[in-house]
Amino acid sequence: MTPHNRQNILLSTTRGWNPGDDWIRMGILRLLGNANSRFQTNPILFNRHPNIWGKGADNSYKIDHVNYKDEEGGERRRHSIQNIDYFISAGTPEWDSKGLHPLYRDLLEANVRCSFIGIGQGTPPSEPLTQLLADHTDVVICRDDNALGNVQPVFPGAEVLPCPAFLLPVTQWIRQQAKRLGLVYMSDRTGANRITPKSKPGLIHLFQRMLKAWPESMVICHYVDEALEAREHFPGAEIFYSYDPAHYEWAYAQVDVTVGHRLHGAILGAGTGAPAVLLLDQGKENGRRQAGAKPFGFYCLEDSNPASIMQCVENLQIQSESQRLVRFQGEVVAHYQRLLQPMVEVIDPRPAPAPPPPPDAPPSLGIDPLAI
Repeated sequence: MTPHNRQNILLSTTRGWNPGDDWIRMGILRLLGNANSRFQTNPILFNRHPNIWGKGADNSYKIDHVNYKDEEGGERRRHSIQNIDYFISAGTPEWDSKGLHPLYRDLLEANVRCSFIGIGQGTPPSEPLTQLLADHTDVVICRDDNALGNVQPVFPGAEVLPCPAFLLPVTQWIRQQAKRLGLVYMSDRTGANRITPKSKPGLIHLFQRMLKAWPESMVICHYVDEALEAREHFPGAEIFYSYDPAHYEWAYAQVDVTVGHRLHGAILGAGTGAPAVLLLDQGKENGRRQAGAKPFGFYCLEDSNPASIMQCVENLQIQSESQRLVRFQGEVVAHYQRLLQPMVEVIDPRPAPAPPPPPDAPPSLGIDPLAI
């Protein structure tokens, strides 16, 4: 590896499917590209978006939208994996799926070093992932105890830290009161990541009541299906949606508290300093939500009792909770930087530069990215 060139970093994640996956990837790239970084990267995407990624171990796999292995298994473009300097599995529960085994075998064959950052849930790994973890991996950071239990027998040095999406926001500020809520709407009609039909009417009713009690609130939608529905259910309310996940950091920085079922909405908001009330429905995602929420101290409430949810928001110690989250993000960034040192030293063995001086003014909330 030539340390003076930009390093080709292959990231296994999704793009354009679940915004939470995008925020995990973007949080990891922020860690790699911050002012203390000693190298520059070319982030190359192994995009596991279900609509473009073939299912099953025998299917061709893709770097973003471009095959680097022929459909017939030929060698015409197989050399491309040789030009990958490092591999990062960037979160999501599918880090151990069988569909990734062809990629893992090629990484082993090409002797590419790896790290697994922000991985969650999953199942006990099998070959070839076990060999990749045991012999070619520098760092494993899990975002919940379930993933840690699965991976630690193969990689004993694995640790648990909060989800990297928490590290994405560069704008933090201390909230003083719950004046403007971020009501994160979730539908039962999206292709994935949806609430149960039983919970949907209650959520609509809850948000309608909250919009009356906190009229400056914003309804935040992660999927276009939700944005179109939200206009019908919440007429006159401000509704935020964008196809570009990068725009959501601005939206979550505008609100004082987030309320909703979406774990990564709560995490992104917390990264800006906004406390969260995470709602639980009767679906299978509750265990994952609660496991992911644990490091942040979110309030987790059943969505079936609107009065208790509204009372929880009213009783929040907004300022102290916001201060705690801002401090916590700084601590988590420092902890990640320490744990990632073995990976950084493999990618570029040069001495790290001195850190820059601290800023002399607080950050601005910025401009609405969708303002025209």
